[in-house]
Amino acid sequence: MCSPSTKIVIGYSLSNEKYLSLQFDKFLSLCRNSNIETVEINEEYLRGTNLKQHNKRVNVILHKLTNVLTRELVDDDPRARDLLEKFQQMVTEQSQTMSPFIVIDDLDAVKFVLDRDIQYTVLSEINDCYTLPFVSLRDEIISNDIKGIQLLLDDKGISYPIICKPIRAHGPDAHNMKIIFDHDHLNNIAIPCVLQQFINHDGMLIKAYLLGEISDRNSNNFRIVYRNSVKNFTTTTSNETILFTTKDLSLSTSGKRKCNIFHDFDVDEMKIRHICESIQRKFKLNLMGIDIIVDCNTKNYAVIDVNYFPGYDALNSVNEQLLQLCLTLFKRQMQKDIDRKHVPNSIMVIY
Repeated sequence: MCSPSTKIVIGYSLSNEKYLSLQFDKFLSLCRNSNIETVEINEEYLRGTNLKQHNKRVNVILHKLTNVLTRELVDDDPRARDLLEKFQQMVTEQSQTMSPFIVIDDLDAVKFVLDRDIQYTVLSEINDCYTLPFVSLRDEIISNDIKGIQLLLDDKGISYPIICKPIRAHGPDAHNMKIIFDHDHLNNIAIPCVLQQFINHDGMLIKAYLLGEISDRNSNNFRIVYRNSVKNFTTTTSNETILFTTKDLSLSTSGKRKCNIFHDFDVDEMKIRHICESIQRKFKLNLMGIDIIVDCNTKNYAVIDVNYFPGYDALNSVNEQLLQLCLTLFKRQMQKDIDRKHVPNSIMVIY
């Protein structure tokens, strides 16, 4: 898979849960069979307590550090901050000594999807991306100011029903949602959160999985699947707040839909791909999951969530594709490094 003269060492940093869900031992086996060395970048590696491991230099890093990033960003966890500082220090040091060197994906880029307020704001800046209006509530003090919250909703043109989502887009509580039907039940919200316009979407969720740049038109690294979602609501629906967990709803056996029929028309999968390409260019991430619903009335395709390094159970040969992604980006960076060496100092080249 790579030339004998090119030495590749892949470092990986995954939670135990992610390791098991990916069946990552298959990835490590593929690397061994391809004469590619691997090293786990764990806390021992970062702190240098295991010198044999710590002295191994890597030129490709594959990671899912969303748990640590969320603890640092949302919880202001000092231990998480310390680990991230050591990770960034390691990246800086190795990028100066290893050529080529790549990280999949850049931590600063990942941060943009971990906070729904920030994520939705970025999505709203994409011309090809339709997003639903929302307000962000971070201060616990405002939770008792129902009138103030209603004014915020009115200012954004948000009408009932609304959906209340945790502002944290990753972690065990990120999937816990509430649908609120009137002003009298605004005291059911849990701050920090975002309040977003709910639209009827025929109980169908469209999940798109991206593994690498989908603009490359590699048919294997992009997949669309259909899952059951929240049912449609009418004005006669009970006003009691509804609580549900999106993960259980979309991953349940009963939640798997066999087709893409939506009312009286077929979902335009090329349009979905185009939307996903625009989102990927904006966020600059290789490993993404994008959730989309279709408005029953307007037929608009609304992006409701972006996830980093999702579960890729819908993709075939995930570990083979992950390794291919590592090799493709490694070779691309190697060529950039070669080209850069041949550019005269007087010429500025922007990559």
